[in-house]
Amino acid sequence: MAYKSKMIRKPIKTNKHNIAHRVMHTLEIPLEVLEDVSAITMWGNSYARVENHKGIVTLQPELIRLRTGDGIVSFSGKSLMLELLEGNMVRIKGVINTIDYLV
Repeated sequence: MAYKSKMIRKPIKTNKHNIAHRVMHTLEIPLEVLEDVSAITMWGNSYARVENHKGIVTLQPELIRLRTGDGIVSFSGKSLMLELLEGNMVRIKGVINTIDYLV
């Protein structure tokens, strides 16, 4: 009587997160495109651009707070205003004194 051994194949586990990061790096795609990450760009202390925000929490001349994927970003200063609000991108104008990230 012949004995047959069974070959057991285990599925290869792939980490989707690692694959996405490799593709992102290879194609030079910004992180905020693939993940729920906001990007903040500053021009001196007069302008700030926040990409991929989730909404406005507070809008006052001395304080602007925006909801992000993993917290709230807070801009404080003087004469702050939203110069541009377009989709999930906002540009803040004024004298920006501090930026706080509240988790």
